[in-house]
Amino acid sequence: MSETPALFSTDLYMPAYQPGTYGDWELQVMPFASGIGYWRSDKGYFIQNAAILSHRGDAPKTWMSTTPLEIESSEWGVRPARGHTVIMGFGMGWTAVAAACREDVDRVTVIEINPQVPALFEQTLPPEHRPAEWEKVRVIMADAREWKPDTPVDFMFADTWPVMGQAENLAETRKMQANVQAEELYYWGQELDLVETAIAQGWNPADGSRLSDEAVHAARAALDLPLFLPAPAGLLAEGAWREWCRRMPQWHEQQQDGTESGS
Repeated sequence: MSETPALFSTDLYMPAYQPGTYGDWELQVMPFASGIGYWRSDKGYFIQNAAILSHRGDAPKTWMSTTPLEIESSEWGVRPARGHTVIMGFGMGWTAVAAACREDVDRVTVIEINPQVPALFEQTLPPEHRPAEWEKVRVIMADAREWKPDTPVDFMFADTWPVMGQAENLAETRKMQANVQAEELYYWGQELDLVETAIAQGWNPADGSRLSDEAVHAARAALDLPLFLPAPAGLLAEGAWREWCRRMPQWHEQQQDGTESGS
């Protein structure tokens, strides 16, 4: 039975964005909305002042937001951040500023290919509205798939795609890690790849068994990336995967057919 929706909140730093436009990009702020999270299907939320980043053009597309789904699916790209943290993809700037506010972070390097995106951030979160920790952040204009750091990287968060669950997301993360050699990393939507790998290794989601932590760790080993796994690994990964399959049945069918995943 679904729970009564609660007002969404997080202990992570959340910017107070202002609406703005720059080039092909627009940021809007919704005073009040409702939505679901990333980790489970039965919990809804009310949301205040959710920011929505959209790419305008012939086919307008929402790129990022501060809705519960986005925050929960990105939070483990922020919480474990430490030392020199690299963020692939500027987005709304939220992950960069939130990571900079983490106590164990010394500096944050953000790699972004489109100069319009950080330019919009200058409008929607002007300097006087940023925390002092923003001084830790450096933005480099480069292709995340090609950029190489000049100093060791402790943690990397990769999120350069608008839709999770695509086959190319894992492939691009591999390219980034080959260049960056981060000690640990998290990429947006990694739970979907982990669960699909666990299924390929023998876990059957239809037989009533729960996905174990051991199965997720085995899947991580198979992906051969130093992935950070939030705990409890099995419960969270399975919850995210089941919620995504519920909302994106076409994607699930493509996975079962062995075809390339799509939106």
